[in-house]
Amino acid sequence: MMGFFVVSDLSSPLTRRYESKPKRGNYHNMATVFIPTPLRRLTGGQSKVEATAASVLAVIGELDAAFPGLRDRLLDEQGEVKRFINIFVNDDEIRTLHGKDTAIGPNDRISIVPAMAGGC
Repeated sequence: MMGFFVVSDLSSPLTRRYESKPKRGNYHNMATVFIPTPLRRLTGGQSKVEATAASVLAVIGELDAAFPGLRDRLLDEQGEVKRFINIFVNDDEIRTLHGKDTAIGPNDRISIVPAMAGGC
């Protein structure tokens, strides 16, 4: 998909021409991991970070290497994703795919979503 930006034609202040320009995007073959607000204190306030690992489990390891303590917030003592944590690869929850072994490709979006509790 192409975006557009305005380029002023210097020969006439009233004329403008439009040139196409690629929209900003993730063109460097890295997955983007979206960090929920409760975990951002571990990432220095970053709402999204990039990862190059090939599976969800490897991404969690990569994130923990960069941001110590993140793994403990996402995985239990057996190394399984905690039941109140949902992880999506693109729009699919990993439990409906291959769990923590779900493959990650370039430009995938990984969303970490903690379950919410409460009610009336």
